Amino acid sequence: MHPSHTRWSFFIHPVSKLKTFGDYLKKYRLENDLNISEFHRLTGVSQPYLSLLEASEKVPSKKIIEKLSHGMAENPLVRAAIEAEMLELAGYKPLPKKSNQQTKDYLKEIEEGRLIRGFEEEIRELSIELSNLKSKINLNYIFEENPNFQLDGTYLNKKELIALKYFLLGLRAIREDT
Repeated sequence: MHPSHTRWSFFIHPVSKLKTFGDYLKKYRLENDLNISEFHRLTGVSQPYLSLLEASEKVPSKKIIEKLSHGMAENPLVRAAIEAEMLELAGYKPLPKKSNQQTKDYLKEIEEGRLIRGFEEEIRELSIELSNLKSKINLNYIFEENPNFQLDGTYLNKKELIALKYFLLGLRAIREDT
């Protein structure tokens, strides 16, 4: 499933030579002879979102960066290096380890909101996923043994489940007639 290249040319071209996160993704994709559709299948990130990332029109969340790195490398060490490079290019900073001043500077940046930008995108993505979950309910689940359905926060009892099953069977019959 992963590209045929077992070594990464990015280790030859350090992050400092790449200007944006989008440049990084596009360079990887082109060097591995992948089109957007193939890159989508490899990483699980949607084609339109990949295009926006490559055009540097979106800042990826940490969750998206993790999905990308898992699709881009099988080896855990290579994956970790790729993820670290992408996090840096996307503007995420590691926690400071040295001086007290670095910690103060880091906290100041948090207060100024510079390190929060990725969270806004992650919240938007999760909101979209949640709305998709709400609108796509597989009603075939009702026909399994002991389904757990709730209405107004209360689980349906056995009689209510039976009534719901008959209702859905009626809907199926109507579909078959049309």
